[in-house]
Amino acid sequence: MVWLLHGKDSEAINYFQRWYGPPPNPGSWSRRQNLPWEDPRRDKVDWGGSLVYVPDPTSQAGCRLFAFTGHHTSHFWEYDPYNDTWMRRADVPVPVGEGGSLCYGGIWEFNTVPYAFIYAFVGDGSPRFFRYAYPCIPELKGVPTPLSGWTELAPLPAPVEAGGCLAWLPLPGDLQHPRGIVVAMRGDNTIGLYFYDPVHNSWSWKWLDLPAIKGGAAIAPCADGWRVRFWTGRDDDKRFFVYKYGTTSAGNAQPTPLVPNYGAALCQVGDTFYAQFGRGNECQFWGFYQSNSEKEPNGGQTASTTKFRPSVYLTRSPSECRFSVDCPPGLVKLLIMNPAGVVIARLEKSTTQNGCELIWHHADVPAGVYFYHLKTPVGEVGGKLTILR
Repeated sequence: MVWLLHGKDSEAINYFQRWYGPPPNPGSWSRRQNLPWEDPRRDKVDWGGSLVYVPDPTSQAGCRLFAFTGHHTSHFWEYDPYNDTWMRRADVPVPVGEGGSLCYGGIWEFNTVPYAFIYAFVGDGSPRFFRYAYPCIPELKGVPTPLSGWTELAPLPAPVEAGGCLAWLPLPGDLQHPRGIVVAMRGDNTIGLYFYDPVHNSWSWKWLDLPAIKGGAAIAPCADGWRVRFWTGRDDDKRFFVYKYGTTSAGNAQPTPLVPNYGAALCQVGDTFYAQFGRGNECQFWGFYQSNSEKEPNGGQTASTTKFRPSVYLTRSPSECRFSVDCPPGLVKLLIMNPAGVVIARLEKSTTQNGCELIWHHADVPAGVYFYHLKTPVGEVGGKLTILR
């Protein structure tokens, strides 16, 4: 499913359904709940509007969406797809303008509590860079914790203007970057990519032989966790690039069908990239599916895993739960949390073959509802389980 937040004097959100089973309404757009503005005549989505998808195993829909509305406001919103409702969250400390952008940054454990990270540019000529964190535990939702809310991080070395955008790469298997890396373009007719290291709270820059980055630039991660695809925006340039972290040059993919302009956006779902191309192309929505020759066999994964999404099968008995995880070789981590959000069990297993099994022995815990969260080399999955006595 692909979500779309309209811009330029709009308050609407839509989603595009792509089903792999018997679909109720395949390949179609459907209207969803509008943002609950204080004054719909005044408050609209405009420059700096941004939308980010956050996988969340404790959500009934398995995910949450967060949004900037831009337009020189500090508004920050959360959308619940299951209940089709918007909630106002803590405002970002700085108003968001041209170049405002959001990206998901993974789920990380601090003091036994898993937190989802979101990184943000506020744009509008500011180099300031922020992280939003919230605990992935329903009982702690909205409860202030030392890590939750907005934190200002090291600023970008230069201001962010129109064309600013972000993407997070988990870099599976890279021990030097245990929390991955954020890849950024700052727009403003500049060249090259910036990289943020969450562990050292620092930025670096790499020159690449690319067109200047302007309004309409967009970037999205590839499924292998090591590469990004992007375009640089405007000026009749339809070139579509792919870059693998740690290399010295970007490659060319099939050109885009339209010239990206202000408001262009790009997102990745599996091996498919969905795109809208912004001003002048408002009603057109496109998909780009990677060919087998474009699925790189390196980067810690094999070519066959670029299609992969982790799945888990539970087998229960009175004294244990077996988690059969369908995943490629690598390290698999399992967290079990009680209803209060406290991590009560941690399991991990490293495998050199596809798939593994982890066993949680729970004879000493009371009956009730518990949460599990699995982290695999190519993604995360989680949910609820019930222990009966």
